[in-house]
Amino acid sequence: MATEVAFGKYSTVAKYTPNLPQWVPPGHKERVASYSTYEEIYWSHVSAYKVMNRGLDEADEPVYVPSSRIMVETIDRYTAPELSFEAVSATGNQDSQLKATTAFTSLFARERFASKYAAAKLDGIKKGDWLWHIVADPTKEPGLRLSLLTVKPESYFPVFQDETVQGGDPDKMVMVILAEQVQVGDATLVRTQRYERDDNGIIWSSLELWKADEWFNWGYDADVKQPVTVLAPPTALPAEIKAFPVYHIPNTVETGEVFGSSDIRGLEVLQAALNQTATDEDLTLALMGLGVYATDEGGRPVNDRGQVTPWFISPGAVIENAKGLHRVEGITTLQPFTDHVDRLEGYMGDASGATDAAKGRIQVQEAESGIALQLRLAPTLAKARKKDQIILDVHRQMFFDLVNMWFPVFEQQNFSDVQVIPVLGDKLPVNRTAEVQMVNELVLGGILSAGSARKYLVAKGFSGMFDPTEGDLVLAEKAANAAAEGGAAMAEREQEELAGQGVEDA
Repeated sequence: MATEVAFGKYSTVAKYTPNLPQWVPPGHKERVASYSTYEEIYWSHVSAYKVMNRGLDEADEPVYVPSSRIMVETIDRYTAPELSFEAVSATGNQDSQLKATTAFTSLFARERFASKYAAAKLDGIKKGDWLWHIVADPTKEPGLRLSLLTVKPESYFPVFQDETVQGGDPDKMVMVILAEQVQVGDATLVRTQRYERDDNGIIWSSLELWKADEWFNWGYDADVKQPVTVLAPPTALPAEIKAFPVYHIPNTVETGEVFGSSDIRGLEVLQAALNQTATDEDLTLALMGLGVYATDEGGRPVNDRGQVTPWFISPGAVIENAKGLHRVEGITTLQPFTDHVDRLEGYMGDASGATDAAKGRIQVQEAESGIALQLRLAPTLAKARKKDQIILDVHRQMFFDLVNMWFPVFEQQNFSDVQVIPVLGDKLPVNRTAEVQMVNELVLGGILSAGSARKYLVAKGFSGMFDPTEGDLVLAEKAANAAAEGGAAMAEREQEELAGQGVEDA
């Protein structure tokens, strides 16, 4: 009989995480344990699920179906793709707008923002949370001091006022700790990067090494402990830095919850059933190929020397003195297994939004029909848009802090009249023929200007087609063509006049 587990945020994954980490605070053990378990499920690691080898040799391996990985990567494909930015000046100052664009372009290129973003976003969908960490190195040359780092969610520990002050505000964050286990000689310690806000609003940064069970001593009733080693003593960040430099992006938002949930949450049992079914099917397929044989002969064959020998059954072999040898009839089709697997995967796809259409299993006619495609992808797109909003909200705040705090203080670059907005790429492939045809009809109908048409097409991926001065080039070309046509017409009239004059003279 299955052990009953009380419902909670991590209850569906609890049975697969028997060993909780002891180096983290009590309120975070299940969360941190869930991250590694979801990672194992994603990669079909054998320790995540115990699959029964019913009748298989011990040397044979169970079959693990990567359905969770397929589902996670399908959802990732439609969630906040290709995040970039757009700089907009509130005052119309093009110089500030250009400075902001140049600064962010340089930062994104230097810090490999696009690749880090893609990896962290996938990790967030898989585990439930992902983070950015802004750091600055004043010893570097201006323009090179800021860095954007991604943080594993199992390292993130926010602390709220009610945890440090009796009767404090449970929604007011007063400290952020980034902690990880490190090996120092023979000892396993915890390295902590701590950001703590004092009563005056100043944020203090410190870097320390702690014993594994002593670093989480922020409670108002906790025993005061001391670190093993102080790597960097508490240092005040510049007063202009008003926000913690750690930006947490939950994969989902739930009322009263700080952390998000993995997209695998609630589907663990389905994944286990898929693995078991695939393993059973693999065994059945082997038995259907090898078969089970029976004979009326008593005992195994005996050779000329009276020694008992094993049965030898193979293609082309001749078996002598085997009375009534016949193959045992069994199932003749794997269709029941196939139907069962398809049904289980269908449940997983419907629950997660990773439908067949989202995976690309769709007819060409539907793919080319915008409305039909939208309807087929509606569950996936609806789920992705919820995630998009969370991602845009956090990045909008992070970009605001970079513009108004980090760039002025550390890079001596001031463009505070500019708003840098996160921008997402297209979720669906652009039907280029349909886009051009629509734009052309709007221009010919006098509804859209040629300049606006070009701007729209650039946003849709036609950026390499247009020169920045394309409008002037088109006008010059029209003028040249008109001049050429006018010259040709004039020459033709002159020829006609000369021909007519020749006839009169004759």
